[in-house]
Amino acid sequence: MKRFFSSIFIALFCFGLLFCPAYGANGEISVYLNGGKITFDVLPQMINGRTMVPIRAIFEAMGATVEWDGNTRTAICQRGNTKVLMKVDSMELQINDQVVLMDIAPTIINNRTLAPARFVAEAFGGTVTWDGDTRTVGITLGNDPLVTIYSLEGQTLSVPQSEVASYLNKGWSTTADFSLQTLYAPDGKTIDVYRDEVALYLNIGWYLTPEDAAWVYQNTTNQNTSTAPDTNQSEYY
Repeated sequence: MKRFFSSIFIALFCFGLLFCPAYGANGEISVYLNGGKITFDVLPQMINGRTMVPIRAIFEAMGATVEWDGNTRTAICQRGNTKVLMKVDSMELQINDQVVLMDIAPTIINNRTLAPARFVAEAFGGTVTWDGDTRTVGITLGNDPLVTIYSLEGQTLSVPQSEVASYLNKGWSTTADFSLQTLYAPDGKTIDVYRDEVALYLNIGWYLTPEDAAWVYQNTTNQNTSTAPDTNQSEYY
């Protein structure tokens, strides 16, 4: 009888071993961006042997904006000067004017668009790793730090530092303070600029006070007068 129960115990133990790996393989998939864990309202999933991840959460963590075109079922993602288009059920990934063929098409699960992790990571220049033991996706995104910029309408956006200048030219600001500063030119002109632009204008001949501008104007006038040719000199006879 003891031998009988021992056999049953061993069988059950082996049966459990068979199913433990399967249970672990169905565990949650984690995604990290530059070492920080990304949270999702719809979890990443393994579909046809490919790790599919919700694109909005990852792209926004990368500093991209994400818009949805319901008519074409296309996610329109913008980060700096890079624009990415992902269309549900299409394996064509468009990065600016380049078309890349993915190995599996994006799909919608619980109102979220999921796409293959590798192509999501590489869309904006990142690299991806996969740890099968811990079921972890690791995304590394360059050394170009992200800078938060602000719009006059109250929007915020995180963009690579190397691309900040292009956004400033479009009316964005590196501070949320959109109050204006009046600057003065030696010729009497004035200009109102955002406070984060003051340094730029000071470098091209504008001044913080009318007194400073007038002083520069006076000195410039005096120098021009002192160096003007004297027509009474003998060489002009």
